[in-house]
Amino acid sequence: QEASEAVLLGKFTDVDLGAKESGRALIAPLLFRGHSLGVVVALDRVGEPGRFDDEHQRLLEAFAASAATGVATARSMAEERLQNTIDAAEQERGRWARELHDETLQSLAVLRMRLSSALRQEGPDELHATGREAVQQIDDEIVKLRRLITELRPASLDTIGLEAALQALADQYRQAAGLRIVCEFELPREREERPAPILETAVYRLVQEALN
Repeated sequence: QEASEAVLLGKFTDVDLGAKESGRALIAPLLFRGHSLGVVVALDRVGEPGRFDDEHQRLLEAFAASAATGVATARSMAEERLQNTIDAAEQERGRWARELHDETLQSLAVLRMRLSSALRQEGPDELHATGREAVQQIDDEIVKLRRLITELRPASLDTIGLEAALQALADQYRQAAGLRIVCEFELPREREERPAPILETAVYRLVQEALN
């Protein structure tokens, strides 16, 4: 910053690194609200004469001021995106914890109580019937856990694409909720024409939330 204010010229000449004569290099600081973000260096001016002067220094400093604002804005946006990503991940973890607690863990606790009670009190026939019901309940819980795992990121998105994943999602909701769902797709199927993975995931989540 000091060097720039003193109109540092020719700082990168081969003869004398401390020279201040007009030369082929300029330097200006990237400053944003008093914080240094780096420097801008201009080397070897194109054209005749091939040396910089004071006006060029002022132009470079004006450019550096605008560039510093751009760099600071980009950093701020990156930090905000990172924070949003962290917040979204925490919300997703919370949702998983609630679903596992409210559905799976409670169902397993009830199942354990029923089996414990049956072992203590029921005869062979009643115990056999309770066992059949327990197997059915376990099958139901397996279906629920598979649904939760699928919600993380369906494997079909990576293997056979968005259309197949959405069709599977629709079939799942048809069976689970008894909904009438009609699917009409106009999506590219060739791998080289497919949207970016982040876009496919976003579309999948939108449809998923709409069905929910």
